[in-house]
Amino acid sequence: MKKKKIPIKNYVYLAVLIVVTVFTTFKLANMYKVNNDYFKNKSPLFGTIFEIKLSEFDNYLLENPNAIIYIVDGNKKDSIEMDNVIKELVIENDLSNEMKVINATHNNEEVLKDLKVLLSNDLKKYEDDLLIRSNVLVVKDGMITDILTPITMDKELIVDFLIKNGAI
Repeated sequence: MKKKKIPIKNYVYLAVLIVVTVFTTFKLANMYKVNNDYFKNKSPLFGTIFEIKLSEFDNYLLENPNAIIYIVDGNKKDSIEMDNVIKELVIENDLSNEMKVINATHNNEEVLKDLKVLLSNDLKKYEDDLLIRSNVLVVKDGMITDILTPITMDKELIVDFLIKNGAI
């Protein structure tokens, strides 16, 4: 019996297929790990309120000069409780289109710098106190006109603030 000779190009195809398969496997495993880590550490607000990335913040304000923005710092111990209160209010009052969230957990200084620029003249005196706690900001005509820095997770205080600023 005569043995058939396998062309070298078949070995090259097989080698390329193996390299592509290994590369794709590692890439997909890395993507899964990143997504899995993100979902383990997510805020209760995920899926309820649209998050504005800091890189998109200026463009968002150009398109939406009037907005209510919730600034959350995940490093604070009371942030999860506050997130739950905000989530409950958003669902009860259907505020998912009016309120947006900015996560300042990993870039607190950058968020603070961007917010200081937007403070109206009446609120300039509070620029050093921004982001000490999670804040709810009212932006009108591209300027921050009102700030709520809840000391407690008092739902009535937040509702009164939203009513005063015309969100509810």
